Amino acid sequence: MTQNELVFVPLGGVGEIGMNMAAYGFGPQDNRQWLVVDCGVTFGRAHQPGIELIMADPAFLEEQGSAIVGLVLTHAHEDHYGAVLDLWPGFDRPVYASAFTAAMLKAKRAMEGIAENVDIRIIEPGAPFEAGPFTLEAINVAHSIPESCSLLISTSLGRVVHTGDWKLDDNPVSGPPTNVERFKEIGAMKKGPLALICDSTNALKDGVSPSERDIGKNLDRLVLEAPRRVAVTIFASNMGRLISIAKAAEKAGRQVV
Repeated sequence: MTQNELVFVPLGGVGEIGMNMAAYGFGPQDNRQWLVVDCGVTFGRAHQPGIELIMADPAFLEEQGSAIVGLVLTHAHEDHYGAVLDLWPGFDRPVYASAFTAAMLKAKRAMEGIAENVDIRIIEPGAPFEAGPFTLEAINVAHSIPESCSLLISTSLGRVVHTGDWKLDDNPVSGPPTNVERFKEIGAMKKGPLALICDSTNALKDGVSPSERDIGKNLDRLVLEAPRRVAVTIFASNMGRLISIAKAAEKAGRQVV
């Protein structure tokens, strides 16, 4: 008898920044069902002139066809959801996302006028839901965009924690802090996680990442003391920084344009 297996296949975002896309397979080798987590883009490098966006190769997923049970998005940054409207319509499977991420995806769809058939379903942190043989729970994590989440992925063979992007910030500007207590509960379970698939950006740098509120205090001072216009360059989807900039302008009696 062929036994079930739980396997992890990184399709992008491992050993590189951006283009995050991963697949979890469950079942015997010749009859697995697949859950996809994130579907992002990366940006062309200096040695790739004329190339603006790069997406993961979907060939492996195309081979799985109807064995795919769905796509779950951890948050609405381009490197995690930027390729959904281009790659996902052909799979005809639901997309699970928080209300904010879903709203961003729908706005993107309306603006670009494509992928109208994508079935977007809203998930809530702490409310388990099922996709094929997988039971999933979204867990709040702090990040620079609202409603970012990690995922607890459970199967009959065990659990995996997929973090997405995260930060330990007790007082974030956008959204609640990382739900550390829930992670402790998961770690203390009698049958704890089999694996942690974890964002490791800046993991090799010493020190502590500053809170966005600390950065906001510096912005307050700089904007207030600047004699003329202040130009700030950021990623448009860095909602936490946008909020900090708007608050700094308000305190200094300035306008954001």
